[in-house]
Amino acid sequence: MRRCMMLAACAVFLSGCTVDYPILVENDMGLLMRGRGELYPTGGSFSIMDQSLTCSGSYESYNTEWTFVIPTTCSDGRTGTVLATRDSGLSGRGTMTLNDGTTVRFFYGAAAAYHEYLRGLPPSVPERQGAMFPVELPSPEEM
Repeated sequence: MRRCMMLAACAVFLSGCTVDYPILVENDMGLLMRGRGELYPTGGSFSIMDQSLTCSGSYESYNTEWTFVIPTTCSDGRTGTVLATRDSGLSGRGTMTLNDGTTVRFFYGAAAAYHEYLRGLPPSVPERQGAMFPVELPSPEEM
């Protein structure tokens, strides 16, 4: 899998393009924030929002660790981190914890697309982007 991640990063770097992927955040009550992430040659970033709040962060794309941390800042002044674990090169899940103690579940890539599908939500990122890094969606039992 590490090789797959490196190939994905190399493909983005060599092509000089940006790859978009969906992000979905939920809490225990099912409240949602949705957004998108971008992977580009030198790094990556994400932005999620609901009706009143926007949170964003950025990271280095050449980090190939399975678990990684993304510093996060929100429009209401809160800060925090996303602790994410990769399922594959461009898919994974984790938790976002803010400095006021708020903790939510964080899904990105195919994992987020799968949750969008389960909730009947329209895709937050055009399907053409997913073709660059094909991944298998997890079964409901794995969620």
